[in-house]
Amino acid sequence: MWDEALGKDRPTNDEEVGYARMTAFTPDRKLAMLDRAISKLHGLYGTWRVPWGEINRFQRNDGAIVQSFDDKKPSLAVPFPSARWGTLAAFEASTYPGTTKRYGTKGNSFIAVVEFTPQGPRAFAVTAGGVNGDPASAHFLDQGKDYAAGKLNPVPFTDAEVAEAAVETYHQVMSLTSYRAAPPRDTTVGPQSPALAFASLASSRRERRSGRPFGLAKLTLRCRCPEKTKAAARTMPAAALEKL
Repeated sequence: MWDEALGKDRPTNDEEVGYARMTAFTPDRKLAMLDRAISKLHGLYGTWRVPWGEINRFQRNDGAIVQSFDDKKPSLAVPFPSARWGTLAAFEASTYPGTTKRYGTKGNSFIAVVEFTPQGPRAFAVTAGGVNGDPASAHFLDQGKDYAAGKLNPVPFTDAEVAEAAVETYHQVMSLTSYRAAPPRDTTVGPQSPALAFASLASSRRERRSGRPFGLAKLTLRCRCPEKTKAAARTMPAAALEKL
């Protein structure tokens, strides 16, 4: 019914136009579309009395961007429909070659709620599946059930919260000479800002976490020259790094 309402001249604001067109359909036309929908359900599932969760599924088989879905492989029931129907989180699913179940590939892959209080921020979040793209990782699908259930988990923010949630604590030591590949211009470089440092920590930081949406890792910068102070390493023009 939705596809017929939009027709071939699918407008940019398709939801608004589509609803208006469906509302304008005659009762006979609406009943005919309902009959077609029931017939399609019978053809796919043998009955029109199909629980939504049986066909609206989340499946993550591998780390590929484009998944190959398979009805024979494990998947999770998801209650959310497309955002077109006013849901948050949104989960838009479709059938794929060789499947009768519908698998989601669009919508909110990350959901978070943040409250700013006088004592500091409080946050709860969940991500679709998990934060690791390696199927062998424990964090590949560890948030799948929480995502499907709409369960948000606490996000550690303070040092104490991070320490409590940590399963392993480590320090990564890097030399300031590592940043010599940066363009010779005056840009501020500090322990938290270098893109190189962030990239080198990204995968290991996510892997060494407790299954929660976020984790923190500390970075220690080591200067080749012992006379250089920590204050100098904290904020320094990139051009000055060549003098170390």
